[in-house]
Amino acid sequence: MHNSKLNQSDIIDRIKVLYNFRFSREMAKYFDIPEESISRFKNGSKQISLELIDHVKNEKSVSLEWLLYGVRPTIFDEVTKEDIELGVISGILKAARFSLLPKSLVMHDEELLEGSAKLIAECIELRVNQKEEVA
Repeated sequence: MHNSKLNQSDIIDRIKVLYNFRFSREMAKYFDIPEESISRFKNGSKQISLELIDHVKNEKSVSLEWLLYGVRPTIFDEVTKEDIELGVISGILKAARFSLLPKSLVMHDEELLEGSAKLIAECIELRVNQKEEVA
């Protein structure tokens, strides 16, 4: 887990961004909690419930680390770019075997195949990072 101190105001701000709430009253209404509780969460006089954290995490499919600390995981935390590229190469070769791509295009040009795999892996990383920017 992360070593930073929890900042409840930041957590509330991240929840507002996730749900596109502009005002605390919108958040309070959505989660059926008193608006006063939102203010108390933000100033630290009341703890955000684990139920609320868990609900947001699951409903919006965000990591707990991001929700609590603002730390954005990437797809490459668990696997390397090389693993992604090898998986892409394998997929391209399989597509060629099933005649979804011209075999002549992928079977005889290793440089093209590797370059394509790198480009696709970069696009995957960019897409994941863009999605996290929203989250």
